[in-house]
Amino acid sequence: MCGGLLDIDIDRQMYICPFCGVTYDYDYFREENVLEIATRALYRGEFGSAKEAYNFILKKDPHNFEALRGLFLCSCKWRSIKNILNKENVVVSSTNQALAFAIDNCPPEQKDMFVNIRDMLAILKEYRMNRTDIYRIEDEIVSAKKRIYAIDVAQNNNSKRFTNFVKDIFGSKREDTIMNPAIAPLAYILILVLIAFIYSCWALGWIILLIAAGCIAAAIIIYNVRKAIINKSLDAARVPVNEKLESLKQDLEAKKQHGQDLMEQYHEKSKAVVTDDNKYHKAPENTGDMEEK
Repeated sequence: MCGGLLDIDIDRQMYICPFCGVTYDYDYFREENVLEIATRALYRGEFGSAKEAYNFILKKDPHNFEALRGLFLCSCKWRSIKNILNKENVVVSSTNQALAFAIDNCPPEQKDMFVNIRDMLAILKEYRMNRTDIYRIEDEIVSAKKRIYAIDVAQNNNSKRFTNFVKDIFGSKREDTIMNPAIAPLAYILILVLIAFIYSCWALGWIILLIAAGCIAAAIIIYNVRKAIINKSLDAARVPVNEKLESLKQDLEAKKQHGQDLMEQYHEKSKAVVTDDNKYHKAPENTGDMEEK
């Protein structure tokens, strides 16, 4: 009870604790009594004491189901096997030593319960890895969508390049009446060039006008060809992103479906484990409520 060493009174056939005064007779440490003590300690959450008692039993009987079951629960710090139903709180691995020991030493008629627990834990590990993959794919989908949005913005800006230039000069809103100060000098230069051009046409005749018109037409053609080339390159850049996005969506659906299949397997085996535990485990009296907790 207090963790102290017991003194042995041979004449009275009793064990006496010199610290807290508790006494036990010899029969108290018979195997069935030790098993009941261990199980009650387990239900109280005293996993260290329960583990020592279960190990004491297993030294005498390595195939004792109750001791093997209790030792596994102590390694998980569970009061009941039903804890395995809540997958979010399960941190034990399928390679748990107590579980492996139970599978190796449990009687054949009760071994399926421990084998199902091992399979459940392996399924849970795969499910968590699958969930990690889902989060990664979702992040990649978000990145791909951002890339497509950036391409759309670039194409929109390219198609409105001249319009944006005019807006930069005269303001981006219709109600703006003051010219953008940063671009005002350029606008004045353009106006002066236009005036010089008109004067040259008037002074030198129609030849200059035709040459100027040809230059303007060539500039317009070059401008539109450049826009077309940029749009084509952006379209080309969009193709692999769209292909990757479609592939990611398919992978995401497959991963989600696989996760659902794994959970169905987990729940199916969990029902079998609880059923077997109810069948094989004999709880001491007045501990049912403690086990539920």
